[in-house]
Amino acid sequence: VVGDTVYAVGQFTSARPAGAAPGTNEVPRSNAMAYDIRTGVMTSWAPAVNGRIRGISASPDGSRVYIVGSFTQVDGKTRSRIAAFNTSDGSLVSSFAPVINSDAFSVTATDQTVYVGGWFTAVSGLPRNHFARLHPNGSLDASYDPNANGSISSLAFQADGKILAAGVFTSLAGQDRSYLARLNADGSLDTNFNVSASYAVYTLATQPD
Repeated sequence: VVGDTVYAVGQFTSARPAGAAPGTNEVPRSNAMAYDIRTGVMTSWAPAVNGRIRGISASPDGSRVYIVGSFTQVDGKTRSRIAAFNTSDGSLVSSFAPVINSDAFSVTATDQTVYVGGWFTAVSGLPRNHFARLHPNGSLDASYDPNANGSISSLAFQADGKILAAGVFTSLAGQDRSYLARLNADGSLDTNFNVSASYAVYTLATQPD
């Protein structure tokens, strides 16, 4: 949610206005849509995304919305499993075009960084096992490499700047962690947080203080 606008993504080809019966008044939407939270009325935001969108996040200042998934094109332009939009007019951010080599499942952002988790093993030609941090201009943060041994399914920020990760990994940042972990801002493992799940964890969220 950014302001009064709700951005919704997934795998779908159409949507209908609030109050319309199923199968009526449907309009084309390629895996992404938006609507007014007060009225349910759809906005004109309708990017053409050629594959499933698995994750979405807004920057804290509300100026951008980031999406990740299995897509390779957005509005006819190459976008390798990640893209960014300006919320002011819904346009694709032309300067933000990292290349992720396989599916991305989760994205979360600050005003200075974009964190991405998924099944991938490289970002913009450099090795990154399932976890990466990007700059807002799309370049890879070379100093950040937690190196998970399995996919990252979900990411969430804490108020103190630490980031929680969930997925199917059993090792992160060089230490054993069973499907859940917490990282410090510099990418090192927070050793005070050691919660072991018995199997893969697919989603998590944090509650504001």
